[in-house]
Amino acid sequence: MAKLLNLDEEYFTNKFADTSYTLVGFNYYPPCPKPDHDFGLRPHTDGSAITVNFIDADVSGLQFEKNGTWYNVPIIPSALVVNIGDVMEVQYM
Repeated sequence: MAKLLNLDEEYFTNKFADTSYTLVGFNYYPPCPKPDHDFGLRPHTDGSAITVNFIDADVSGLQFEKNGTWYNVPIIPSALVVNIGDVMEVQYM
């Protein structure tokens, strides 16, 4: 990612301390039996560095917000969606 942003190759890795730890979590959200009675998760940001989502062809609902508009993430069977979390956010002035 650093190279894509024309930064020094070690730009991001230098931001993590030697005592940093890696946390890996696995969640499985089965299809809701009554989706018309559920609102899903409330809108939120991703406070991590990177989140990888495996897209299930039978379960939709992943969205992202840009400039106040919500967009559905397309379902591509067996795809991985990589979310760059808040700690990697780039602010444009």
